Amino acid sequence: MPPANRKEKGAEAENIASDFLKRRGYRILKRNFSAKTGEIDIIASKEKVLCFVEVKSASYDFLPPEMKVNFAKRKKILKTAEIFIATSKPDFEEIRFDVISVTGGRIKFYEDAFRSD
Repeated sequence: MPPANRKEKGAEAENIASDFLKRRGYRILKRNFSAKTGEIDIIASKEKVLCFVEVKSASYDFLPPEMKVNFAKRKKILKTAEIFIATSKPDFEEIRFDVISVTGGRIKFYEDAFRSD
């Protein structure tokens, strides 16, 4: 798949995931937050919970998309989340790391998919 096409499909999956979260009462704070440590697809909040959301879409390998959030990817997300918190100083009581998988229009939401400790 050409890079531009893959990037477009990723953006489409992120739009689907953002709409999904909004319908469930989340407020989208930031999309595609980048730092030297990596990128976080969606940063959202609901009540006093700050959610860092990784969005994965269908690919042509054998692994389901959500399985690609491996140890190295989680580590990058955690470091990038620290930078977001330090620079944005959001008001929250709890932090959560979620994963949303978008495959053929189907959405799987993995709330609290991994932890920082």
